[in-house]
Amino acid sequence: TVALSHGQCITITQIPDGATYAVSETPNDGYKVVVEGDTDSNLVAEGEIQTNQTAEADFTNIKLSQFSFTKVAAEDHTQALPSAEFQVFSLQCTNDGHDHSKDLIDPDSPGGCWTYLGTWTSDDEGAVAFGGLQPSSQYQLVETKAPGGRVLPAGQWRITTDENNRLKVEEVLSGTQRPPAFVLDSATGN
Repeated sequence: TVALSHGQCITITQIPDGATYAVSETPNDGYKVVVEGDTDSNLVAEGEIQTNQTAEADFTNIKLSQFSFTKVAAEDHTQALPSAEFQVFSLQCTNDGHDHSKDLIDPDSPGGCWTYLGTWTSDDEGAVAFGGLQPSSQYQLVETKAPGGRVLPAGQWRITTDENNRLKVEEVLSGTQRPPAFVLDSATGN
């Protein structure tokens, strides 16, 4: 057992020709592990030692994204709105012929391409946060319960992560009606 931190590596020498190896990593919450050359997706680097050749076991840990926002009143962005409920769905479609770019999800019947991940409620400060977003994935945020006396927005929001798990938020329109905008927090860059 070898303990390595970010950017560290180890070289082991004098292993006999023909010896096999299997290298794995202890799971770390909040990260997705990618193993180069892992053809069977078991997250183990495997191979056979050959004379005068270097065998490498490369692991990359990609931090899972967290998405957080504050639900505020449209007429007064300083007024936080508690008790708004949001559901999050993950796109799990394997059919390249499907176009989900304009999907509006019915939370009671999301369809076979969308998987329900959970429900989050804005707290007393209007804050909502959910994590574990995988790289190179698409999610849909749906407001399912408006806070006291307010109406649900017409549209929804598509959250897309790239291969480095950077987030992009786009509106999904309901006809010509748009959902409320997300504004980048200039203090945090989020």
